[in-house]
Amino acid sequence: MPRDEWVACVERVIRDPLADWLRHGQGIDAAAWLKVALADSPPAEALRRARELLERGDCPNALAGVLLESLGDPIDVDLFAGFLAAVGAAVSDDAGPSFLVASFEDRFPLVVPIAPADVTSGLDDAVRAAIEAEPAPLPELLDAIAAAARGRIVNTAGEPLLLRDITAHDPEDVGGDLAEDDWRDRIAGLVMVGRLRLAELAPLALEVEIPPCSVGLREDDRRVLLALREMAAARAAGRPFERPVHPDPALAAARAAVLQDLEAVLDDAGLPGPDSPAYVLRAIMDPDAVRGCARVPPEWRRWL
Repeated sequence: MPRDEWVACVERVIRDPLADWLRHGQGIDAAAWLKVALADSPPAEALRRARELLERGDCPNALAGVLLESLGDPIDVDLFAGFLAAVGAAVSDDAGPSFLVASFEDRFPLVVPIAPADVTSGLDDAVRAAIEAEPAPLPELLDAIAAAARGRIVNTAGEPLLLRDITAHDPEDVGGDLAEDDWRDRIAGLVMVGRLRLAELAPLALEVEIPPCSVGLREDDRRVLLALREMAAARAAGRPFERPVHPDPALAAARAAVLQDLEAVLDDAGLPGPDSPAYVLRAIMDPDAVRGCARVPPEWRRWL
């Protein structure tokens, strides 16, 4: 094979992984492949071609670089949520969307408000500096973060998570969910209203119709969803949630446990497990994690 064709062939092979090798301290691999590709080239030409390859490579922008340097590889999903919160704080000075959503193929979404940080950290400063160093429209910044994070995010058990995309949204998007025909979308909208404390949607949240048991719910499931509606609306409106009191200590403790699980959902701290009466929320928000499980109530099979 002529030298020029050989060089072009190897360049096509290594162009995409080259920058990734360099990002992850695999300079020996990068150097070895460059040596294979350019071994017969004059030194000046070899340097020029190597520089062009690096310039054309998928090198991260400043913000993606902060992500990789700060969180390492693999990236814990909870740390990734903190990084998105820092991004939301950095862009909160601009009039625009109200929250960020990171969607996954195999996990419920991360939802992060676009709001100033109560307390700033070194990560907040680094994220803001990176955005100011390389200004770009918010969708482009989010695409760069997604490209850098994709394939690196893991859950708390170290299992890989498939990041679909990161998008920015307005309260109107959630308001549309509250009016959806599909009752599961309405419940997901209630979670977003409470999680993001969207005061303008609190009245709409209180009016959301909770479906009857005939759609495939148990009485306990419906009671959980009614409590979710009240708690989400209270949070959005900024008023205390009125906790019902029951004279039976056992029932009072059971209700308190359910409310604690609902608070965790609205805090984005996790979805209820199989032992929780609020497990229906995991089935609604993260159905793939529930389908096929032995403990799925038969009523849910109508919609799960």
